[in-house]
Amino acid sequence: MLVLGLDLGTSYGWCLYDTVDKTVARCGTGVLSSALHKDSSFSRCIDLRLVLQQQHMACDLIAYENVHAHTGTAAAHLYAALRTMVQLHAYGNDIQFRPISVQAGKAALTGRANASKELSVYAALVKFKIVCATHDQADAIGVALAAAVNL
Repeated sequence: MLVLGLDLGTSYGWCLYDTVDKTVARCGTGVLSSALHKDSSFSRCIDLRLVLQQQHMACDLIAYENVHAHTGTAAAHLYAALRTMVQLHAYGNDIQFRPISVQAGKAALTGRANASKELSVYAALVKFKIVCATHDQADAIGVALAAAVNL
């Protein structure tokens, strides 16, 4: 079974985790652009849609980090829009989807629910020999691992 783990945001991370081999098949990071349209939230949603079409690669489950605290109203609204895009994509392609708490993702990767971003990046290196470009990539690995544990 393939799990696509996502850490959603303007800067995002993704991880395709193979639950049979218990390996990270692929992972990466990106930035959702606001260049396509005057409404930057709309542009970022369209960007995410394209990323999902390219990255879901016949995955069986899409898991995303379920964030409840944002630094501002605009960030909260953007997150809600991105989360909805993930859900619509999954539903439209008959793929299961599941929210994963921030704490569950960190605990799955590091063993500590309150782990720092630096510890998450280090844990990805130790467990999977992956040098994460950003903490978003490490968080996406944790999200995928947490989803895989709960299958």
